[in-house]
Amino acid sequence: MASRQRVIWFGIVFQPNGNQMAVEMFRGGHAQPFDVFNLEDLNEEVIRSLITRLLVEASS
Repeated sequence: MASRQRVIWFGIVFQPNGNQMAVEMFRGGHAQPFDVFNLEDLNEEVIRSLITRLLVEASS
């Protein structure tokens, strides 16, 4: 028997605004605000956390 898999398509937009970065996620043709963070705080831990949260949100 073939298993059914759910395919999720989503896009991510990073919009710089001064010293902040707005993140939006597109699902089902609609943009949804996701998060805003300061560019001064941008480091590997912040990026990993953002990616993890985006993947969790996209799969829900």
